[in-house]
Amino acid sequence: MTRRWGEGTDPRGVPAIVVAAVDRAADADARRLALELARAWNDPDSPIRFDACGEEIATVAATAWIVLGDPLDHHGARAEAIRDATSAAEVEGVPVVVLGRGSTALDVTSPAAVIVASLRLLLAQAASHQRSLRRERLAREAIRRHDHELAEAALLQREFLPKRLPRHERFECAVLWRPAWHVSGDIYDVVRIDEHHVGVFLADAVGHGVPAAILAMGLARRLEVRDDDGRPLAPSEVLRRLNRSLVEIRGDLVWFATAVYALHDLRSGEVRLASAGHPAAVLLRRDGGSRAFEASGGLLGIFEEERYLEHAFRLDEGDRLILHSDGLEPLFAPPLDSPDSPDPPDSLDGADGADGADGNYLSRFTHCAAGLDAARLFEAIAARMDRPDSPPIAHDDVTVISISHRAIAPSSATQRERAVEGDGRNLRLAA
Repeated sequence: MTRRWGEGTDPRGVPAIVVAAVDRAADADARRLALELARAWNDPDSPIRFDACGEEIATVAATAWIVLGDPLDHHGARAEAIRDATSAAEVEGVPVVVLGRGSTALDVTSPAAVIVASLRLLLAQAASHQRSLRRERLAREAIRRHDHELAEAALLQREFLPKRLPRHERFECAVLWRPAWHVSGDIYDVVRIDEHHVGVFLADAVGHGVPAAILAMGLARRLEVRDDDGRPLAPSEVLRRLNRSLVEIRGDLVWFATAVYALHDLRSGEVRLASAGHPAAVLLRRDGGSRAFEASGGLLGIFEEERYLEHAFRLDEGDRLILHSDGLEPLFAPPLDSPDSPDPPDSLDGADGADGADGNYLSRFTHCAAGLDAARLFEAIAARMDRPDSPPIAHDDVTVISISHRAIAPSSATQRERAVEGDGRNLRLAA
């Protein structure tokens, strides 16, 4: 008689050890052995049912298999069914004992007590193995769920990024936004405030992963760039309001962020800029000169009454203002084996050169960026990030924003750059 797992006369659904004969002629031996093993088991604390299995091998679920005869030495439907069933069982960690095969001394003539003792050991080992398999399955399922949730979070975060960058004949903006993983602690916005002004915002939440991404999205939601009458707020006031808002909501949480905000006057090219503990903004002049604007106030979210000073300057035709997150720094840091090396990379693909720079990452970056338009600059930075030999510390969120002012309407020479606009994931250019 063939029974499935948990069926039969036992209402408790006691697991079964199946005794199966490869050769029909040995079915009587299988039934006799099942009865003897049941008597020898005699353990009320760990009840086991011993079932002799006939033809319906495919329907059987077992805690362990005892096979009379080697299915590898036999042909026919029953031997094939036993091979399939026992192979699947072994994959799941279910013990399979083939009497008379291999190094085991057990065969059909072995005393039932000896076979039972071996079964107890095998079942204990199988239980441990199955627990390990179960833990592995649960871990894989948790990882899959986690990855799915992160992918959903990444899609949600992209909803907080501008769908399109403002277009104006005197304003050119390009953004490289590269999360280190699914989500980013960097957030940015480029806002056409009124007819004459564009605001450019970049923030970097302290930390990594989902907590940093949540904070970054919260900063984007709380950003105010206009006063009650719709006029542009000064950069210092934008950061002051954002700082107070973050202090109010963070409570006991360790939520800090750096940020930079630039207000660009489309008529004159004048830029006013304030920074809250953020990496220095870099002005690349058309004539090859450069200037760094260091932070003008402390991090967001620490002191409620923090004040922020402003830098003011003018963007001339051919100048470029670069705002960036701190993920840019390790990409242009001196080699780890020579931290004081004076030789910056001569190009963004990592080739070495020498121009006497001081080894500071901004010096190395400005040296590399000289003469590159936004598209070439971002493509080269992305290539540097993707280099297999990049140090682990370089695997950080990276955001770079390039701002230029044009004194006249764009010529055909700028059309290629203006035409390249993506979805904000990697590269965005707009004019």
